Amino acid sequence: YNILKAPENLRITHKGHVYWIPLITQIDFNNISIEVIGNAGNQIHTFDIYVNDPPIISYRPAKNEFITKGDTFNFRFQSFDMNTDAKLNWNLQNNLESFAQLSPMGELTIVTNDTLDNIQYTVELNDSINNNIFNGILYINDSPLITSNPDNYIELGDTFYYQIRVQDLNQERAFNPTLKNHISF
Repeated sequence: YNILKAPENLRITHKGHVYWIPLITQIDFNNISIEVIGNAGNQIHTFDIYVNDPPIISYRPAKNEFITKGDTFNFRFQSFDMNTDAKLNWNLQNNLESFAQLSPMGELTIVTNDTLDNIQYTVELNDSINNNIFNGILYINDSPLITSNPDNYIELGDTFYYQIRVQDLNQERAFNPTLKNHISF
């Protein structure tokens, strides 16, 4: 075997096994030509190998974010891919279409008017060969509301007793959906 054209770190054994670990400078298409010398004559095998650098979600929110019910969570993801012809696609998984959207440019919008507690979401960036995944949790908090009113009159020397009653629509503890929401006074 005779290497006619190939990256400098490509080698071929006397049995025809090709070994090559692409470097960052060898991404995209690489033209390789190998001459096979045999009893029946010489043949030249030419092939193109595409080296894909997987896409990276390079700008993302914290894994755990929180927001107040009624507000809208907006975040624009950013990406990085070394391939010159990369066609990147953003996808939102977890079936959240009723209140969440991810634009083709990576802009995530989650409307929190009709939902509470922990929302787990997955954002995928793919280049049709490889993908990169981000898993996040958005805790949508309904602020606790004191629903009781204390007496506004007490006589000197009496003891003031008042049982505070609170309403909180959240059922789950922030970032831990297996635990019940807890209110502290």
